[in-house]
Amino acid sequence: MGIGLYKTVVICFLGLTISGCANVRWSHPAPSSELVQEVANDIYGIKYEKDYIATVEEPATQEEFDQIMNNPPTKETRGIGLVARVEDETFLMAGYSTHFYKLGLNSEKDYARYNIEDKPAIGYKYAYQGKITGIAFQSPHMAMSSNDRTSLILRTTPISAFQVKIFYEDNTSATFEFLSSTLSTRFGGGFKLTPLSYFDGWLLIDHSYYSDTFTLSGPYNK
Repeated sequence: MGIGLYKTVVICFLGLTISGCANVRWSHPAPSSELVQEVANDIYGIKYEKDYIATVEEPATQEEFDQIMNNPPTKETRGIGLVARVEDETFLMAGYSTHFYKLGLNSEKDYARYNIEDKPAIGYKYAYQGKITGIAFQSPHMAMSSNDRTSLILRTTPISAFQVKIFYEDNTSATFEFLSSTLSTRFGGGFKLTPLSYFDGWLLIDHSYYSDTFTLSGPYNK
């Protein structure tokens, strides 16, 4: 056996051995139809936004949603969200949130990207309409099976921009359209975040370990 062929056989053997000893995470499973149906049953409706220490979402009425969305918020205004089917795979999500991390607004640089001021704010209103194109596990290499209880990504084609209006504590406001970013591996190690000039339609579906339910959280921040 030639040296080159010998090396090839050894490499292939090692690859098979490693794959055989590894768990099912190598398979990158897709969510099962049963899991997709469960997610759909959970995310649609009107609910108050969970506090950081809350374990379950509290249902809300259309009247409560309209009251919050049609009036300027205060520091006491609760977060609320609506997710509704429009037709076929088209859906609408709108609401008011106090969780700015969902928009990836964590530093002065993040605010500068949208040309808005980084100053004390109380919350933001949002609205988005899109067409569902698919669903996948957020970390498919970590999913143990097609029914894994973990966060997912809802892939959509935007019909309208993901519109945001921030309300500051000084009674001013600012509006912008959310923009996505791509995350890639950096040569030599680490990752590189590249801002995009558009919203890619990817949305995060959070899974609650405590209530074992799914929530459409907002844009997926890579």
